[in-house]
Amino acid sequence: MHKKKFPQLLFFIFFCGMVSVSADEPQEEPPVALEETEKYFGRAFIQGSAANFAVWYFDLAFIQAPYAHISFESWKKNVREGFEWDNSGFLTNQVLHPYQGSTYYNAARINGYSFWESIPFTLYGSFVWEFFLERDYPSINDLITTTVGGVAMGEAGYRLSLALIDERATGYKRVIREIAALFANPILAVNRVVYGDEVLRRNKIPRPDLELILYSGMNRTRDEFTLFGATPHPFLGLELNYGDPYDFREVYNPYDFFSINWGLDVDVDNPGWDIFAYAILYGRKLYLGEEARGVIGFYQHFDYLENVVYKFAANGAGVGTQLLFPFCDTMSIELHLHLYGIALGGVDSDYSHSRTGRDYSLGPGAGLKTGLEYSLNSLLNFSVFFHQYWFYTLSGSDNQNTVGMFSAAVEGAVKADLKVGLEYHTYTRWSDAGVDDSSTYGLRVYIAYVL
Repeated sequence: MHKKKFPQLLFFIFFCGMVSVSADEPQEEPPVALEETEKYFGRAFIQGSAANFAVWYFDLAFIQAPYAHISFESWKKNVREGFEWDNSGFLTNQVLHPYQGSTYYNAARINGYSFWESIPFTLYGSFVWEFFLERDYPSINDLITTTVGGVAMGEAGYRLSLALIDERATGYKRVIREIAALFANPILAVNRVVYGDEVLRRNKIPRPDLELILYSGMNRTRDEFTLFGATPHPFLGLELNYGDPYDFREVYNPYDFFSINWGLDVDVDNPGWDIFAYAILYGRKLYLGEEARGVIGFYQHFDYLENVVYKFAANGAGVGTQLLFPFCDTMSIELHLHLYGIALGGVDSDYSHSRTGRDYSLGPGAGLKTGLEYSLNSLLNFSVFFHQYWFYTLSGSDNQNTVGMFSAAVEGAVKADLKVGLEYHTYTRWSDAGVDDSSTYGLRVYIAYVL
């Protein structure tokens, strides 16, 4: 499969799978106590290693990738020379490597290990791949993004795959659910084939609250201020909210709630897609009056955006809070504030190509994400958000880089589950070298369907 087609395929599969979940009538189930389960180290180790071997064999036999031709000599060379920065494509480094890392993570997670206990398996799997399953020198950026991003994709995939699987479903709904669960968590599928229903019983989790919002409309984007000279093109999007940050719990554990926004620009000349996701790692309930409530704690973030004009990615974790203020019976205001460290990020840079052979720079940094949403009796919503990212280049050009994103949107309800909206957004890029500076402006008109 061509790597550029991978996002579209995943988008379509998850779209269908989550629609089938949301379309079902809610099932009343008693709460499930999460108990300590038996850990199967042998299974976890073998399955993580098998995932590595399967990818290596596919690259060797089907893609016939030069880097897959390994030998004892390549092993010795990699150990002797150590890490370097690679120049693989942006999608490969920032998305496909984390997806591969999610298989190492779930090899442990499915077999009895907790969120935190599964992280070393992810790091180990990436380490083995870099040193022993590629002929190229080990890549330090791959090790970081595969591990950090793999944990994010892994736990989200773990929970979504368990929510998708419903052995009571039949017909096409069952098929769609199973395919979506397979892509979300292929390791779970392998375990079900080998060990049967025992796997689902051992990994039973409380049935989550799921909210899915589907978007479709026209997007007009242009550099500088010639916005209305651009040709509009269609886009698709989905917002998935797993769990409830304002429920009865006093303490929140990893991924008790998370949110994923996934967009896809259907433009022949400027195809692109984006993911903005965050998840709770540890949180405490806040009480701010009789009705106001919120959460404060530590969050993990996975942000990615790419099209032919610009590209950007950030993986990391930090502190954050989200607060809900209901008032006057029919209105509410929700606030978000997150500050996090970026373990490794990437940002477009034409200037870097002459130095590294790739069109983006890599380095750590920090991210600030703020948001405000006003809601009037679910009839009218107004939201604004602002994201600012700082990067210090370790590989590439420009010592310092910033990326800023701003959005303002208004939505009106046509009926309870159908809305129409208008969004204005900006993307600004700055570097201390000055050659990669840019500003992009966009306007979207869309409909949103709430499932």
